[in-house]
Amino acid sequence: MITQDNIQESIYQAIDAINETLPADKQITKTEETVLFDASGAIDSLELTLLIVAIEQKIEQNFSARIVLADETTMSAEHSPFRTIKDLTAHIAQLME
Repeated sequence: MITQDNIQESIYQAIDAINETLPADKQITKTEETVLFDASGAIDSLELTLLIVAIEQKIEQNFSARIVLADETTMSAEHSPFRTIKDLTAHIAQLME
């Protein structure tokens, strides 16, 4: 059974990969409440795109499941699933149900 903890660990693995490419002062903190993408977010739109791809790859690698995180519905949602790591974890769990 895939749990939210398993999903969050996959997100953290993707963040580790992205952090390797970022300067120390721009690295993403790995906590549930880390704000990823909004006006005060940790990453810009290019970094968000790279993170989305890395997460999709980690999910496929870890769970043999293919998901699409960025689609028309998600990108136009009133409450962005990319706001915090906690929001993103819940969104992925819902996609995998």
